[in-house]
Amino acid sequence: MRARTRNAASGRPTGPSLLAGAAAAALAVAVLAGCGSAAPASPPPQSSAKGTTVAACQHTGAYKLVPSVNGSYPLLPVSPRGADATPRVRLVSARPAADPATVDLSLIADDPALGGPKEFPGLTVGETAEYAGYTVRVTAICEGEVWFDLTARP
Repeated sequence: MRARTRNAASGRPTGPSLLAGAAAAALAVAVLAGCGSAAPASPPPQSSAKGTTVAACQHTGAYKLVPSVNGSYPLLPVSPRGADATPRVRLVSARPAADPATVDLSLIADDPALGGPKEFPGLTVGETAEYAGYTVRVTAICEGEVWFDLTARP
């Protein structure tokens, strides 16, 4: 067992325990000094080939598409004609770095009466795609994901 020594004037302990406490306090002050309340920096806008500024992706929209998934998240609401008449929105490809950013979408339903898939190439933010009474509007084209809103349904 380690012997503790006391300061003759104050009666307080000295030695390893006092030094460890002082070191911990100094470390806490140093860590807290680096934790300011400043807001994190937002990524700078990217410059496009045409010299215009492309804003960072805002991830806005009620529905999300990602590559390799057959449908959006969440799925579109079920059609009054049933689940087979409810389209799935699929991401064919996206070009977020293009000026302007574009996306190729495909809409398809299982009901053969609807005629199979319908392709919508080269859509930009704000453009719409219509299929089986549903209208979707592209709201964001990001790296690895596309967002859209449902603006009309049967």
